[in-house]
Amino acid sequence: MESCGQVISNFTEEIMPKVQYTPAKGLHQVTGKGISLNHLDFLAGNTANLTETGAAITDDNADTVQATRTNNNVLNATLSGSAVNTSAFNGGAAGAIFLPAADADTHLALRLANNFTGGTNALNIVTTGSAGEVARGNTAVYAKQVIAPLFNNLPEAVITDGTDSTPTANKLIFTPAQTNDFIGTNSIIHFYCQTAGQWLVRVYNVPQGNGSVGAFTTEVGD
Repeated sequence: MESCGQVISNFTEEIMPKVQYTPAKGLHQVTGKGISLNHLDFLAGNTANLTETGAAITDDNADTVQATRTNNNVLNATLSGSAVNTSAFNGGAAGAIFLPAADADTHLALRLANNFTGGTNALNIVTTGSAGEVARGNTAVYAKQVIAPLFNNLPEAVITDGTDSTPTANKLIFTPAQTNDFIGTNSIIHFYCQTAGQWLVRVYNVPQGNGSVGAFTTEVGD
């Protein structure tokens, strides 16, 4: 039988945050549950600590994988964790982008390099299907939350599918209107896993024109 002291020690090791100091990051959390540096960066929209090499997803990459989901096509359209990734998707055809493995405390960003002037076809940002997520179990979803642009003329928000305890949406879909979209060039979408397998989203948008149109939806599907 474990002693009271041992139980407290186990609780401290498994639950309480462990922090350390480095010159590069200052005082930051390295293990345990709580608010980590990555979580704070996500909340603030900070990209300075996203230092890994990001994926540069072309419009063709996104269009091709939406049409034909081979392993290589998915790889070419998968975002990298701990990085600022870019997408040149322009709405000329339906496209897809995939999130990496939904490991706890993963933070990444997606910077949009184009206005959606090519057409009104949707961009699907998918939590399942990437090689890393398949290896993790391929069960990742968007946590139950309201997703909306932070800066826009006409707020457009969506509440994700499922319940607080059992979220189910694995696709976040942006359908552009081609002009005056609330998401335009240099908008940044941040993704963060506070809980393994569940993505949180914050949309730091730069509107195109007056930013009065465009729509978010979520979906459960392939």
